[in-house]
Amino acid sequence: MTDLVLPAGLPLGPFEGSHIQVFAAKGKNSRLHASETCSQLRSSDVRTLAIGLERATVERMCRQCAMWGAWARPGSALGIFLDQVGGLGLAYQLSHYASPDEDDFPAEEVVAAARLLRAEQEDDEDKDEDEDRWQERYEARQMRDSHLPDRLWSAAKSLHQAWMVIERYPWLEPWAHDALADKVAYVEGLRRDLAQLIDQEALLEASAVYALPSSSLSAGDPVYRVLGDERTARQILDDMQRDWRKAVISGWAGFSASRYSSHERVRHALGRKRKGVTEVYAAIDVLVTGWIDEARQQMAASAPDQRLIVLAIPAEDSDPHRRSRYGGWESLLWPWQLGVLCCHAVAVDWARRRALVRVPDLVAQRLLAEETDFAVAELEDLGRGYGDVLAEWIDEHMPRSDGVLLPGVLDDGPVAERRPLTTADIVALRSERDDEGIYVVFSPSGGFEAVPLQVLAERCASGWRGALVAGADDLPAALMTPWVEQVAGADTESSPASWARPEPGDEDFGFRLSALAGEKALEGPYAFGFQSAADSPREASRCLGLLAIARGVHDLRTLAQRYDRQALPPVVWEALLAFDRLDLTPFRATESRRTRTPGLGLPLGVLAYVQIYTSNSDPDYGKGHAASCRHVRDGSVALHPEDDLITAADLMGGQFDWCSKCGGYAVRRLTDVQLAHYRVAHRLQHINDEISSGMAHGRAEADEVTRLLAEFGEELTRLAGWDPDPTQRLYHEQDRWRQAVRGVEENLQRLVRQREADCADDGRGRVLPIKSGRRISERKE
Repeated sequence: MTDLVLPAGLPLGPFEGSHIQVFAAKGKNSRLHASETCSQLRSSDVRTLAIGLERATVERMCRQCAMWGAWARPGSALGIFLDQVGGLGLAYQLSHYASPDEDDFPAEEVVAAARLLRAEQEDDEDKDEDEDRWQERYEARQMRDSHLPDRLWSAAKSLHQAWMVIERYPWLEPWAHDALADKVAYVEGLRRDLAQLIDQEALLEASAVYALPSSSLSAGDPVYRVLGDERTARQILDDMQRDWRKAVISGWAGFSASRYSSHERVRHALGRKRKGVTEVYAAIDVLVTGWIDEARQQMAASAPDQRLIVLAIPAEDSDPHRRSRYGGWESLLWPWQLGVLCCHAVAVDWARRRALVRVPDLVAQRLLAEETDFAVAELEDLGRGYGDVLAEWIDEHMPRSDGVLLPGVLDDGPVAERRPLTTADIVALRSERDDEGIYVVFSPSGGFEAVPLQVLAERCASGWRGALVAGADDLPAALMTPWVEQVAGADTESSPASWARPEPGDEDFGFRLSALAGEKALEGPYAFGFQSAADSPREASRCLGLLAIARGVHDLRTLAQRYDRQALPPVVWEALLAFDRLDLTPFRATESRRTRTPGLGLPLGVLAYVQIYTSNSDPDYGKGHAASCRHVRDGSVALHPEDDLITAADLMGGQFDWCSKCGGYAVRRLTDVQLAHYRVAHRLQHINDEISSGMAHGRAEADEVTRLLAEFGEELTRLAGWDPDPTQRLYHEQDRWRQAVRGVEENLQRLVRQREADCADDGRGRVLPIKSGRRISERKE
């Protein structure tokens, strides 16, 4: 396992001297550990040290921690660098696929397999001899179609991964030069071995068939009646022609493998039929022979010139489901494409994934005509060295950067020392952090902003200059760690039930609209797939970081993506948005259409700025829907850049047509100040409704009047001093509020006076109600 250990002689470049936190037992030469819980740290007296990262530091590292230890904060520039070079990173890749091992085929076996495959193309070989050597030919085909391609792609992938690290950190190239050269030589050896097993004539045959147009076949011949009626027979023949063309065009066996592909479709259509089968197969063989003759004529008529084409070797599988696995399970190309690369390459840069091939004109025409990214350019052959030609083209079209994710791009150093963000940095961030999250950035033109990574990529491509300040994983641990622990240890049973509707004045009234209720979404048992925050603390920390950053964004639509991967996971959108409708009855001066309750005309205050997101706010263009409504979306909880944004003030004065299923809109969760005003306004409305209810009965009971006076008298005095908008302290809003409270107080006093007028003294100091014109005392007597 020595190839997993961080090499002591590794050049650290600009990271040399960076401070890291280590743990060690007492002693001048004691081993350094990345964690105080390391199993190799057997001491009761452990010291915590902050030292510079140097060669001597690496030499003192614990062997186990040198392989898997986190010597820097994960996600920081230093942490990413150490992950890239240690463990399964650069050091491991340089030591693998560098020379032949027991899994490789000896040269003599490759030569023998090539001889068998060439003999298989000949028609004059004895049939009995074929059966005797069938196993040998099968193993030769397996070597060509599976074993060697898989080995080639695995070695090429390892080389490319090593080069990607070196391209990010250019100072590593001299140190890794010899190991890289060994890996390149090994991959080239595999390519040459595979080229021996591929028939170049078959590649030319495939190009000729590709150049021929498909023709509509006639099924009028009586021999095809066994296939069904004429329409069915024609469909079967067209499918058979398509299968034959695909087998020849995509493969590297040429016409030799076409017989089986042409018979397979017909065999499936015939089923168990026996009559007329021989005649149908004979007719199909005649068709195939005609197509082969046309292709050979195309080959004879093609120009004999050789052309230089630059090929792009893919680094990842862009179409794994459609491509045949005929070229190996690890193959990233169709067999014909891989055959052209192996047989016609005159120079290959496996690290940069570019190759220069010298191919016949017919093959070149197909390469340039295909709607793929395989052939990228055609070059003029000036008689120079092909290696130099390819190197010059790569330097011109694929310029190298000076390094990515260096100190100052994403680390814990001073903000004043941050480097400008580049497109290469963003590419590296995507590959390392594997997310499209949002980041806090600074630029002279825009100041501090929270921007999705996709938007940052577009800005950098257009020349934007700015520095990255922090991502979701880079926020202060002193603030985030207690928050994560609180969410992970929360008791979900204590939260209000989703069906409960508390009354105004209750502690939980309006809770579902609050920011705290949004955090409860992260406390659910299935908040992170099939895991809770306690089972997935790292994902919980990331989501809470995204939530903290997103809360500072003015317009949440700027965080939404149109079609790409969302910058925020659904659980964070749920923490930002509430899907309950706002009850604005207390703020209306007229009767509410929904509650049929007259409002008090209270000022909205801080609630006037509450953001409301909907798919459509114009009733002339249809109903409005919330972000999670399946009527307009796929049901995922996320905003769309084209959603409409209105405020609570707009909601008060406008006419809208909302969806009856989802409520029509999502409310940005209320801050503590907004929620407090919402609750106080509804409490005042509730008091007024209680008083109005007592007045509506004409004569209220004495106990009821006493209760209302005792319960609401002092509370109304306190509510009179409430400020609807403490952030601006507007006089006209404060005055409207005081007038509304005064009106409620007058209603209460009116109820008391009404009660006094309906009561009389019985002569013994008791006030008795009057009912039906007679005193109760008289009635009792």
